[in-house]
Amino acid sequence: MIFTQSYVLSPNINPKTISIITMLSDRVITTRKGNISIKSTSPSRISNIRKALPLGLIGLHTKNGEQAHGVVIKCGNEEARCLKQQTVEYKKSEQQTIMIGNMIHLANGVANYIKHGFGGILIPLIYCKDKGENGLEIGFAYFGAPSTSGMEATEFPAYPSYDDTFGHGFLTRFKHFYDGMKNASKTIFPLAPVIGLDIRQSSQLGNIVMPCIIHGTSLYLCSQKLDQYDYFLNFLSDAGITEAFHLPAIAMPIEEHHRLHAKE
Repeated sequence: MIFTQSYVLSPNINPKTISIITMLSDRVITTRKGNISIKSTSPSRISNIRKALPLGLIGLHTKNGEQAHGVVIKCGNEEARCLKQQTVEYKKSEQQTIMIGNMIHLANGVANYIKHGFGGILIPLIYCKDKGENGLEIGFAYFGAPSTSGMEATEFPAYPSYDDTFGHGFLTRFKHFYDGMKNASKTIFPLAPVIGLDIRQSSQLGNIVMPCIIHGTSLYLCSQKLDQYDYFLNFLSDAGITEAFHLPAIAMPIEEHHRLHAKE
């Protein structure tokens, strides 16, 4: 769920190389609840995700040659904005329990969100901010942008207090995502009450865990390696997900001179 490799920018990755690598990742993974079909992510899909992201996507690689992508959350002085779903603060000794619980909630939010057929791109993630003696602020945040032609914009009203920042339909998408977490929490790990729903910049979140990207109705899993032991994959299976794409990715800042690589 969390990347530990040391990545460097590689904006000029050969699309043919990407195609070969992703084709080899097509497989079926058996979880405790059943099988999930993991599909490759083609260069055209990567290009569409890059265009949909406010600040783009950039190629990465490790010293061992492993390839991934960086979801740009800051470019130079420009930061991507997100919707922060803040909850109560927790003791530092509770961090592991709360993080796993939030992963379960996130998986159920994903499953509920996808079935509605919204457009655009949505990146739900978990953030953890150290508040010193007050403990840890652990909550959810949402990056991305709705589609102007998606049902979120054509079939639902706008909520100016949030949609003026993120685009018509963003809050509608959040509400459906949150409904999935809230409904599932009645029978599983309790979901903490929301004490704030605020517009924030990426640097205000602290540490983040980005397990997936949702583009339209397609789910992309961001772990570098996926197997039957992956927590989030098992939680998705529990929530009813049977198909996903593999797109190794991390959220990251880049320098201004890399902007063209991120959005080209």
